[in-house]
Amino acid sequence: MGNSNSILVEFATEIESPIIDHAYNLKHMGYEVIIAHVERYNYLTIEDLRELKTMGIYLQVNASSVIKKKNRYFSKKVIQIIKAGLIDFIATDAHNLSNRRPRLEEAYFILNKLIGSEKAKNLLYYNQKKLLLKT
Repeated sequence: MGNSNSILVEFATEIESPIIDHAYNLKHMGYEVIIAHVERYNYLTIEDLRELKTMGIYLQVNASSVIKKKNRYFSKKVIQIIKAGLIDFIATDAHNLSNRRPRLEEAYFILNKLIGSEKAKNLLYYNQKKLLLKT
């Protein structure tokens, strides 16, 4: 990412990938590893996420997943891992502004109610800034 040694990685959602092994290898190659949209990997357990965190791996969730209304189980899982302090970044998976908008402001209002303004701002802005300024 930019001139940093940070790398954002994405894995298959339908086929189980050895995410922990891949993250370990990338970390030991000198990368600051960010795993994109961890909420989509149904095969990752809370314990897996905790293991990744102890390895120094960063975890990202999509803003749209925070505000999802269609799938209550999915939304509940996202809120659970955020409240557990396992998520470092909430970002956008937007590909354009018409049918896949960023929705960061909507996510902020929900997060503000759930975890407070300071933590919400950290997840949506300050943590990313710290990581990129670190290198």
